[in-house]
Amino acid sequence: MSITATPTLTVAGVDVLNTSDTLAVDALRVPWGRTGVLDPPTPATATITVLDRTSGATLAGRSDLIGQPVLAGWVGGGSSGVFFRGRITDAAATRRDGGGFFLSVSCSSNEADAGNYTAPPGTSWPAELFANRRDRIMGLLPVGVFPGGAVLPTMTALNAGPELNADLGDFAGYPCVAADVSGRTVLELLTELWASCYPVPLVYDPAADGFTYAPRHRVGAAPVVELAPDVARGGLFTARPHGGGWALPAGLIGYDGPVAQRLEGRLTRVEVTYQGTMGQAATAVATTVDTASESVIGRRMIQVASIIGGSDRVDTYAANLAGGWAAIASGEGRARVLEPLTVDTDRTPFVSTAQAAALLAGRETGDRFFLGGSWLTRLGVQPQFGVLGGVIGYADGRWQLELNPVRVSTPAPVPLTIAAAGPTTLAQIDESVTFGDLAFVDAITTS
Repeated sequence: MSITATPTLTVAGVDVLNTSDTLAVDALRVPWGRTGVLDPPTPATATITVLDRTSGATLAGRSDLIGQPVLAGWVGGGSSGVFFRGRITDAAATRRDGGGFFLSVSCSSNEADAGNYTAPPGTSWPAELFANRRDRIMGLLPVGVFPGGAVLPTMTALNAGPELNADLGDFAGYPCVAADVSGRTVLELLTELWASCYPVPLVYDPAADGFTYAPRHRVGAAPVVELAPDVARGGLFTARPHGGGWALPAGLIGYDGPVAQRLEGRLTRVEVTYQGTMGQAATAVATTVDTASESVIGRRMIQVASIIGGSDRVDTYAANLAGGWAAIASGEGRARVLEPLTVDTDRTPFVSTAQAAALLAGRETGDRFFLGGSWLTRLGVQPQFGVLGGVIGYADGRWQLELNPVRVSTPAPVPLTIAAAGPTTLAQIDESVTFGDLAFVDAITTS
């Protein structure tokens, strides 16, 4: 079973695919997100080529395209989504030999607009709670800009680990210091606020036209990987992330890049600077699993400037933040890394609307994939990953996706007992499942 997702595109108020059969998407490319789990994301961009065969050159002939809105997404299987929302920064029309014109446009994400709104000179804000600071920042925007608002991270939705001190309450109730914000941008202030909550980045959601965050890429407790019947593989059992996620057979992805170990991912120490209980500069320190290896790899430190302050428990709040950075550095941050994975729907069609929504989100989510049948298991690498960013591409009637993977941080698999409800013969298991994959399987489900 598979679904067909087709692109949707509105350029300068013109619905390209539904206005007439003389307008068509020739090519679309949207880079988005980030490349490493310790890196910040960058605002998405888009390059789009529209084939305009209308008699009056409906789009290609317009002289008012700069700054016009662009909305790109998908529809299929009774569902739909938006993966880019922005405005045109450059436009060029080229004559087509077969008649009509190609209109090529470059676009910047609406997220970039948040970097163009600034606090007026002389603006100072009092010490207050994070939720109030968020509201002040969003108040710098005109009414109607980013109608999706800004959703602060919550401890329960982060998928974080035991390093978080839940006794402190949620991030919305954290205390922050008074600040002179004259001339600072909305994007800069929101990024600073998110970085003082927990080390998951501020993420722009093009569907909601607002800001949110991505949960951590981790599994807190076994089971981790399950065998389950896969409709897309004729009901045969494939390996997939337990509790939700998808199998992506390695044979259909065709990954031939390296699996790398990088010194930049081996942090040994985290320092969070903040305003102490007496108003003095203070530092909270947390160590990682690699601290004991400093004599081998050297001291690898990250410093985080925080707006935390103004409370008699501020030391505990800062320690909570430092512990979060150390947890990520000790988990998915230090995992061996892969180069981008490529999904071509000619070879790997979407198996459900949920999977299409995950791969075409245009923002970082907590969705997980298992690269079954890969050679990675021979190196002891569990091939379960999330997506940090990449490129959404469409041309020649098919999607071509580049996925920047992050290895999911997982506990060790537990011993597996095969129940009678599971597969009873090897013929019931898909050929994409190898003995290497089974080393990481610790659950079986029949649904």
